[in-house]
Amino acid sequence: MALNSSAWAQYEMTVVEPGREHRQFERVEITGSSVVNPRSREALPVRIVDRKEIERMGVQTVPELVQGLSSMHSFTEAGGTNISGQGGYRSAAIHGYEAGTLVLINGRRLPSFAKQRPNVDRTAADLSMLPLRAIERVEILTDGASSVYGSDAIAGVVNLITLQQAPGLSLTAEKMSTTGTGDGYSTGISWGHGKLDQDGHAATFHLERTQRDPVRMRDRSYTDLHAGVYTLDAQGAPVYYVPQNSFPNTAPAQRLSTSTDATQCPGGLDYSLTRRSGTSWPTPFQCQTSQLRNTYLYPGYSSTNLWSSFEKQTDATLTVFSELGAQQQLSEYQRIVNGRASRVVNGDTLYYDAESFNPGYAREKQNNHRWVVGVRGQWMDWSYTLSHTQAENHFRTTNTGGFTTGSNWATLLNASEWLQDPVSYSDATWAKIQARFAPDTLSQEYRTRLQDTQLQASRTIGENQWGDIKLGTLLFSNQSSLVNSLASNPDIYPLRRTDRGGAIELQLPLYERLEFVSSMRAEKYSDFGSVVTGKMGTKLELGQNTHLRASVGTGFRAPTLAQTSAGNYAIFASTSTTDSYSSGNPDLKPEKSRQWSLGILSQPSLQWLLAMDLWALDVRDVFGVWTQSQIFADPALKDLYYTANYNSAGKARYVFIPFNQGTMAKSGIDYQARYRWPVDLGRMWVGLEGTYNLQSNRSSYPGQAPISDLANYNANTGTVTARHILRLTTSLEARQFGITAQLHYHSGNLEPVPVLVNAQGISQDSDAYPHTVHGHWTLNVSGKYQLTPAVSLRTHISNLTNRTPPVRYSSPYYGTTLADTRYDDYYGRTVRVAMDIRF
Repeated sequence: MALNSSAWAQYEMTVVEPGREHRQFERVEITGSSVVNPRSREALPVRIVDRKEIERMGVQTVPELVQGLSSMHSFTEAGGTNISGQGGYRSAAIHGYEAGTLVLINGRRLPSFAKQRPNVDRTAADLSMLPLRAIERVEILTDGASSVYGSDAIAGVVNLITLQQAPGLSLTAEKMSTTGTGDGYSTGISWGHGKLDQDGHAATFHLERTQRDPVRMRDRSYTDLHAGVYTLDAQGAPVYYVPQNSFPNTAPAQRLSTSTDATQCPGGLDYSLTRRSGTSWPTPFQCQTSQLRNTYLYPGYSSTNLWSSFEKQTDATLTVFSELGAQQQLSEYQRIVNGRASRVVNGDTLYYDAESFNPGYAREKQNNHRWVVGVRGQWMDWSYTLSHTQAENHFRTTNTGGFTTGSNWATLLNASEWLQDPVSYSDATWAKIQARFAPDTLSQEYRTRLQDTQLQASRTIGENQWGDIKLGTLLFSNQSSLVNSLASNPDIYPLRRTDRGGAIELQLPLYERLEFVSSMRAEKYSDFGSVVTGKMGTKLELGQNTHLRASVGTGFRAPTLAQTSAGNYAIFASTSTTDSYSSGNPDLKPEKSRQWSLGILSQPSLQWLLAMDLWALDVRDVFGVWTQSQIFADPALKDLYYTANYNSAGKARYVFIPFNQGTMAKSGIDYQARYRWPVDLGRMWVGLEGTYNLQSNRSSYPGQAPISDLANYNANTGTVTARHILRLTTSLEARQFGITAQLHYHSGNLEPVPVLVNAQGISQDSDAYPHTVHGHWTLNVSGKYQLTPAVSLRTHISNLTNRTPPVRYSSPYYGTTLADTRYDDYYGRTVRVAMDIRF
């Protein structure tokens, strides 16, 4: 990936800019994982993406920026906001471990996403809280166990650093167009006044508005769900792929087809076999279509983000500062509505579907707000920062459309109306139908709140013959809370947790070429008692601008408040036959981890940079739940978590309760290689960075030997870890223009196909016909042209060659949908054109 000279400087000896002492400490406060000295981060694997690199990448949002890095995978993104109920936010996931990735803004915490359920481990913060135009750089610590920022940063830390000084006024407008649906736009304004070191004050203001249209499954040929022959069995008979929620129901009603001739199927319906088990259909042959074709691959969404900051120097040793952030995010996706019915007319079985009369949608609204006040300065040789943060994430879901309970279409409409085209229905018939339309209903409302006070201080406490000995300290107190506004037992809310403690960090030169960094964190949780974790790192100089680095540490991650409260019991999914509930587990133990890394970093000349880090993460007592298939297949689990005919409607009930599943182990190699050289037009850059995963396995229950998801989809966890993710970048920078090309590669994997039936209509073992998901690459190109000193044009084309992503039959989002947006981009070729104006 291309970098400018300021980004290259991060790998050289750090030079502190001249100025007031408290300005020096400001820089120390927000770098890497150390409160002491920017040079100490050289002992740790820290990836920095500066403003120049952000512009070259051509991204539109902070989630795009972070999730596009090679060290990230298995995160939650826009496509996760769908009928599975898994999404609603956009997260970071260092080395594929979302729950263990800590996201910070200027070194301070954010509240976790509010839609908390006991059966889903949602500790992640939403990356979309900040407008991209407010970002100065992003720092990613990839070896976890940060004693300073938090022992719960098991996988690592993503620190979003905002612009503190941006004098002047600037406007931006961007239009986005795809090869199909999914177009969008973005507009923004930034204003800044003053420079702290010159004027004694600095203020910034950023406002950004982003909107994008939805993409349905049927809008892309490669995700449109059609039944058909998947392969042949050992006897040469066809094995059929049948998407979930496939039915013959239509309006007008469809007669069940007993023909084996596929040409007999009406338009829009596919010939296939239906599973015989659990159905009253007299023959496996039929014409049908899947309800999921109308659901959203990507939801429509809009986001409005505001960020402002202010700094004021009161004297030579003291600066006061504040930050204010607010966001409103709206998204909408189609949900499944059951308008199906069947009846026998003149010996024919008819299948009717009224869903299209009043389609159901879920409208999600998320509000974030966060404010920070603080002071920093010098006191008796100590450089310090004292800050207080308050923040809230508020999430609501409103269900629209659909039908009232008990809408019996078999009796509501007569036989002739079933066979009649709905376009020709009489007003009286439409009145009967509309009387069954369901009113809008608020189905979910949650809030998470955070209060965090921290005091950081550092100073030089001595020296030896090889340099200064530096000490950093941290005191902190935070309180988090969760509210479920629609709970049936509101008196148990808010659920609360406090965490107080301190950390100490020491930087010690052991001899001329060896530096040692050690830290320890001691904290006390209101519900888990006292915890002590630590970390050690070292840097050994091998030669000029070349050194070895190593670190080892321990981590501790408490379960969410939703996971530990037995009173947090609620339904989260419902079908015509089954209700699914989740409940907290007060006996859930925290996760404990051990991490280590060993690497080399070399910049033999101003043109070259080479880096490689071997890392490993081991976690015990990982959180999880039994899957529905595991419960149903095991009699002992079925007795505990399954109830048949539990209510007057005769429904079955599953209860999902989190427990400590066992162990998880991950390891891999992160690498970077970059080279730059002058040319007649300006300067060329070439960069290669990637992650090669060596191990990724996890237990599904205590005592089980861990199961690998490395290049192999794990149905119990709903995850797969690519063996290799890389990005190759080349860039030309000239005086008036710049061009960047990025090649992204994501290796493939094996997966089961869970929705196959044989020629007799019998469901097949999902592992009997493993599917190969092939490796996939895409090419992105971006450019910038400076029309005048104040006006510039930008363009970005993602997936320039419009490559079709590989088919994926296994996904946790909702059964088999031919796609998994966590691993591939299904928008297709997308063109962005933008103009920036500065005043």
